[in-house]
Amino acid sequence: MSCLTKTAIAIPTAHRPELLALCLQRLAVANRSKFDVHIYADTSANLGDVEEVRDLYYPEAFLFRAAPHSPAFSGSWNIL
Repeated sequence: MSCLTKTAIAIPTAHRPELLALCLQRLAVANRSKFDVHIYADTSANLGDVEEVRDLYYPEAFLFRAAPHSPAFSGSWNIL
């Protein structure tokens, strides 16, 4: 299968590895060759927990560690 026909799935995660596990469990039931799964761990995420969940439920997923957040003014949201 060409990489142009794969669907990229981006999963952000921070403090709830159990939600990541549920998501990866459902993706694992589907046809794995269709998905290119990328997990983006926040700077405050426990990387050991995220790696453990990834290795258990979807070991072929790519894992990325987010760069430190840019400062945001009080009362505003920084989604980058």
